[in-house]
Amino acid sequence: MARDELATTRLQKLGFVFQFHFLLAEFTVLDNVMLLMRRLGVQTEAAARQRAEVLLQQFGLHDQGHKRPHQPSGVPTPAGRHCPRPRQRSADHSG
Repeated sequence: MARDELATTRLQKLGFVFQFHFLLAEFTVLDNVMLLMRRLGVQTEAAARQRAEVLLQQFGLHDQGHKRPHQPSGVPTPAGRHCPRPRQRSADHSG
């Protein structure tokens, strides 16, 4: 499998759970959750936003989406793990 094809397969079909995940400070919590969905490019912006809002709701963070990562109470990283609905998940056990 070519390198680009492998990268696309990983992006579309695998989900990763990292022990140390840092949100991008320049984006809101909602935008951070939407990053992978935007990268996949298979949903409209409105659909990705709606999915991210549902995920934040499921994790009890619906009122945190408009904030920057340094502002919320609670860590919103679990929501980002469920964005692409991967067929398989892999955990990073390094560190």
